[in-house]
Amino acid sequence: MLKFLLFASILSSSFFSLSRLDLKRIKKIKSVELQTEQGAIRPGEDFTVVLKVELLNGAVFYSNLNNRFGFNDFNVTVTGASKNVPNVRKFYLSIGNEVVVESEKKNIKAYENNQLDLKADYGLVNNPYVLVKAQLIEYPQISCELSMPVHFYGEYAFDFSGFEGSSGSHGVTPRVRSTTRNHVMQPAVWRYKEPEINGSDGRDGLTGTFGGHGRTGEDGSDVDVFVSLIDCEFENKKLVKVEVSPEKGETYIRYLEKNGRIIINTIGGNGGDGGRGGNGSDGMPGGQGQRSFDPNTGELIGMNNGTGGDGGNGGHGGSGGNAGDGGKGGDVNIFLEEEAQFFKYRIQVNNYGGEAGKPGGFGVGGYGGLRGDGGKGKANNGSIGKRGLNGYSGKDGAKGEVNYIIWN
Repeated sequence: MLKFLLFASILSSSFFSLSRLDLKRIKKIKSVELQTEQGAIRPGEDFTVVLKVELLNGAVFYSNLNNRFGFNDFNVTVTGASKNVPNVRKFYLSIGNEVVVESEKKNIKAYENNQLDLKADYGLVNNPYVLVKAQLIEYPQISCELSMPVHFYGEYAFDFSGFEGSSGSHGVTPRVRSTTRNHVMQPAVWRYKEPEINGSDGRDGLTGTFGGHGRTGEDGSDVDVFVSLIDCEFENKKLVKVEVSPEKGETYIRYLEKNGRIIINTIGGNGGDGGRGGNGSDGMPGGQGQRSFDPNTGELIGMNNGTGGDGGNGGHGGSGGNAGDGGKGGDVNIFLEEEAQFFKYRIQVNNYGGEAGKPGGFGVGGYGGLRGDGGKGKANNGSIGKRGLNGYSGKDGAKGEVNYIIWN
């Protein structure tokens, strides 16, 4: 089994020169060969090609395992496929906290020197082959080529489903600052200078904010599909041509054998969840009423004593946000050429509606504030706030239609 490139091969590029082979090394080459794991590929399929170099002494080198020989030494031409350039920015090798090797974007060239990552073209109908040629730059007599046959078996899947709706934000518990006043013990000398002072009532807690509503899921795209038969001149047979055209976006063309399969997903996006309601804030405690006392005996002097303030009521909880509705599945119109009607059952359509999100839960009420105390006694505790309401449930999205139309 052929071993493909690991990150270690990128590292090895730091230690081997990427310059051209010298004449001394060229004379040691017995043969070069292009290799791949696949025996055949289908249009649009990815595959990898590596270089095998055999020396006169029997030693064998693979470009993806050792950079002594690589594609930088060859002129490479590709017919029927496009190159996939890897996105390699940086590579690090560290031992403990120490970075031993740090390489820059030149890694991309090092990677390409190790292997060719290719994607077969989709339109290879009349000439279903991918051809790769490699010719040694310094010694053109040394060359090799690889011809990959293209088959039309298998299946293709297309996804035009809607995105999920975003969830609503959660409500928050508001902050409450105390405005209650406490009155300290006063000596008797004040008893004729001011009236009795009661503790102020605690401030009521605030209502928690409501949860945000979930957003409706996006609808799946409407799609038109055109199915016809075409002649494959190279093999003297007919292929199924399928054109998949979403309402928005490019048209995709695929060629298949008669037992191939097409899968179209245009599912409605799920609705977003409603946000949870915020909790009510707690009521603030009641203030302390004034206490006047005799400085000699320490006894309370009744006429100047105040009553404690009532505790503030707890704030009500906020209601949860409503759930978002599911998006509708896309409508799919399948136009079948009369002689291609058999392919109707080779097209699988998934266009059900998205599920509704979950409604947001209620916020709980805040606790009541504690009653204040005073020389004439305590007041009342605050009451607990009411909880909020749950959000409303959403609706599941409707299933899209599938229509079949016969055309000549």
